[in-house]
Amino acid sequence: MDNLSPKQFVKNIPGITSRTESGLGITVLLLIFGTISALKGLNLHVDVTASYFYYSDFRFGFILRGLVGQLFSPILAALPQSSHNGLMIAWHFATLATLLIVLSRFAARMVVATGRASVLAMAVLLFCSPLIPSLAYFTAAPDVLLCLLTLGIVEATRARRFVLAWLIFFVGALAHQMMIFIALPVMLLGSFINADRHVPAMAGSAAVGLAACILILLAPAPDERLASRFIEMGISPAEAQVLYKNQLGQKSSEMLGVMADLWRQNLGFREQGNRKPT
Repeated sequence: MDNLSPKQFVKNIPGITSRTESGLGITVLLLIFGTISALKGLNLHVDVTASYFYYSDFRFGFILRGLVGQLFSPILAALPQSSHNGLMIAWHFATLATLLIVLSRFAARMVVATGRASVLAMAVLLFCSPLIPSLAYFTAAPDVLLCLLTLGIVEATRARRFVLAWLIFFVGALAHQMMIFIALPVMLLGSFINADRHVPAMAGSAAVGLAACILILLAPAPDERLASRFIEMGISPAEAQVLYKNQLGQKSSEMLGVMADLWRQNLGFREQGNRKPT
């Protein structure tokens, strides 16, 4: 089936007689697999390492990871504290459902366009992989939002709307600096593949990525009053101090140092585990 034309491939799918119906059928199929995968990671507990994200805003000045908290702050202020976790859970699953729908539609379009059964198999493998359960498990964490924004960048570069892609990227970087590692390579590759004029498109993407990196490196230290805000929102004083120090107050160089130490520890553990007793 790998060598079938798109029309022949569509005709070989039972009960489907047109390209549109084929795309809809594949979208529904992938949504079913994605929903089952998400249910495997279902978690209704909001950890403090996620909830602080919604309490971090710009009230004490600009900080990294403050955009989502800034958008949610008026909503959270209008609700009793007991309902905050419920709102975060609802937001998490709304964004996860949106991601599954967009990803299913995107994958189905690729399957129909290529007419290759192997592409369908790869799409099914993606939706059955540990990716979606892990995204579902970390309730209210920014991962789902960043993946959704990255898909937006893919679609924008495919449509040759590079300014829109740059805006989406910058919004994601303001939400969480991990957006740079996730989306910048995708944006550069999309600019190269889809642009009529490769050099200006790639130069623009690289300039936006560089601006985001400079912003992150030069961002001021967060105000210590944020730790007090975490405590006011029900986070224990000890956890609030850890979140302030390790999540918000840590410089990029320190974060890389912590990651490097963890890698060394893990590799050292494996080396010791692989040694045979003498």
